[in-house]
Amino acid sequence: MNKQSSGWADAVAVILSLLSWFSRDKSSRYLLSGSRARNFKEHFKSKLNECIEAQNIEDQMRHSVENYVREGFENLKENVSRDIEALIENTRRTLDDLRRRKERQEFVTAEELRLYSDMAEKTRTIRDFASRVNAALTERAAV
Repeated sequence: MNKQSSGWADAVAVILSLLSWFSRDKSSRYLLSGSRARNFKEHFKSKLNECIEAQNIEDQMRHSVENYVREGFENLKENVSRDIEALIENTRRTLDDLRRRKERQEFVTAEELRLYSDMAEKTRTIRDFASRVNAALTERAAV
């Protein structure tokens, strides 16, 4: 049993034992009459209040509420942290993928430029050859 339920059980046991003791015989009528009854009631009330206060119900309730709120915020913090970590990881993967695509595109572009340069050189070579052939044919036709 925890401290709180043990305290309540003690208070209930005190009340029940006092009531059963006074209800056993006719002496209870004698004890509960007049000033003795008032003294008993005052003493009983003060003892009951002392038992209740000793249990620190308000402090225990405040502590329970604080624990509940703290646990709720810690769970919320963990969930938000986990979601943010997932978002950051997803963003990192996306950026890595975009970087790889860009590098691949830059490589393809550089390779295409090299191919175009090679084609331009071959085209110039063919043009120069065609120009020499044309000049040679023009010379023969003039002769």
